[in-house]
Amino acid sequence: MPNKEQYQKRKEYYREYNKKKYHENKENNKDKNKTYYQRNKERIKKRVNEYSKTDKYNINNLRRMGWKHSDDYLIKILRKFEETDKCELCNCLMVTGHRAGNRKVKDHHHSSGCFRNICCNNCNMYRMVIDNKQKQVLLELHRYFIYNNIL
Repeated sequence: MPNKEQYQKRKEYYREYNKKKYHENKENNKDKNKTYYQRNKERIKKRVNEYSKTDKYNINNLRRMGWKHSDDYLIKILRKFEETDKCELCNCLMVTGHRAGNRKVKDHHHSSGCFRNICCNNCNMYRMVIDNKQKQVLLELHRYFIYNNIL
């Protein structure tokens, strides 16, 4: 039966050996991945573009932004977003796109993550200002009550 020192030596040997192999494979795989990408660039771009239009991709993005709804409800929101052309608050015509002038957005409450409605970017920014001011007022009220020992 091997003793503790032999076991430690063998462990160190395999650790170094695995590190070396890992770095060798990493360099080889970099070259392989680069050549694969160059040969299949158009196909990869097409596949990524198709995936970015799927519900799963859009739901994951909404979850990353802090939305806390079920998948079914989020799919309903996405369908409503595709169909809506006018702002639900100011009734102006909206445009889809990142750099569009009056683009449409999915408005949600940033603190709770609850969906409110689909509106234009201008109305969304106005609501954001109101939400931030509401937070400040509540914070000041809380400080006032704590300072004056009212709570």
